[in-house]
This record gives sequence, C-alpha cells and structure tokens, in this order.
Amino acid sequence: MAEITLAYQEQFVLVDDEYTGPADTAFACNICGTPVDEQPCPDHAPTTVPGLRLVDCDAEPRHLLWVHDRDDYGVPCYLCQAIEREEKDRAARQCRHWGWRSWKATWWLSLKLYALGVSSGGSITRGDGHDGCVTFGRLRGNSSYVLGVSRDTWRCWLSGHRRGEPVGFGYCGKCVPWPCCQSIREEHNPTCAEADPPVTFDASVPPGGFVCAVPMATMPGGICGMPVESEPCSEHSPQRVTQ
Repeated sequence: MAEITLAYQEQFVLVDDEYTGPADTAFACNICGTPVDEQPCPDHAPTTVPGLRLVDCDAEPRHLLWVHDRDDYGVPCYLCQAIEREEKDRAARQCRHWGWRSWKATWWLSLKLYALGVSSGGSITRGDGHDGCVTFGRLRGNSSYVLGVSRDTWRCWLSGHRRGEPVGFGYCGKCVPWPCCQSIREEHNPTCAEADPPVTFDASVPPGGFVCAVPMATMPGGICGMPVESEPCSEHSPQRVTQ
C-alpha cells in the first residue's frame, strides 16, 4: 500500500481544547503541533515552491520567507532586519536618567511649575528601565494656569466679576448670560418662554419612558404625561408656546 502523506496546514488552535501546546498559540502545524504564529513550521512547511525562492537568512533556525525567483544579487531576510531594528529601538529607549528624575519631589515641582504657568506641564515614563522618570514641559509653554489660577478664572476676574457656573467653552454664565431671560446658569429661568418643560421617567410609557412633567390637575398623575422621547411635548415645548 502506498504511503499517505499528510499535507502541511496551519490550523487555528486558540479555542481547541485538545491542543496541548502553549496556551497563547493561535496557529499550529497540523502535523507536529509546533506554534506557527511567527513563522511556518521549520520541519514540515514546504521549502521548495516553483517560481519562488527563500531569502538569504543566517538565523538558526532560518526564517521561511520567500521572494520571486529571479537573477539578482540576493534578497536579505527582512524579518532579521526588523528584529535588528527593534533591538536598536529597545536599546535606545533604555533609561539613562539620573536618579532625581524619579523622585516624588521632582514630580511635585513639575506640577507646581505647570500651575504657576512657568511650563507647559510634564509627564511620567515607565518601562524600559524608567521608574516613574519625570519629563518637564517646555518653559513658557501653553499652560492652563497662571499663578495657580486657571486662565478661565482670570478671564472672569479681568471682566470684573467672580467666576460663576461654567456653561461651556471655558466661559461662565456671567460672561454669556442667556439673551432671552438673562439667566446666568446653564438652564433658562423657570418663567422663560424658551425653557424646555420638565420631564420625568415613567416605565409604563414606551419607548424610553420619558414624559412631560408640566403640572396638570386634569391629567392622570397630575402631570401632562406626553411622551417626549422622540420629539418635544406638542403642548408645552417652547416652539408650541411661541406659535
């Protein structure tokens, strides 16, 4: 009987309970179970492919990478080049700072310089030998603080008022009051014609359960009860009142 040769295949084994190799392996050789996440199986992957040739590789075991077969001066192994480049980058990232860069006092000083508006801030680096090394920001940088006070608060003080309730984009309600009712809060005054009606939650009302809560003695529950999940209340919305 002729011997049956099993064709090489890289099988997905990450969720295979019968696979006995490393737990973090995603693909493995179907013949011997060798993990092939990084490169094909060195023992069973085909090395002779018509029209292709292996790259010039000095690694042991060599990397199974192919290029088109042609008359040239050879193609170096680009995986070896990537590994060499990564090693150079890793060596360049190694910490060469003095010990004072990881002191708590150094981080405290960095925060103080930022709060006073002297620097643009700072950062902490960990890993590759760094143990919380502090990197200072640029001097005279774009800090959000001046002498320990935020620039937004300085804007209010220079405008002649104490900072009120923030309403967005760094401004307070005193800087930009509502033109319709002169409210200095994020919400309109309760008597303002532009104010949205109050809402409440009612689980019995589909789809979201939010209903208009304007008091109405003639309605069940003493409120309007109009669903406002998809559109404003047709009776009490500002658009309806102004019509």
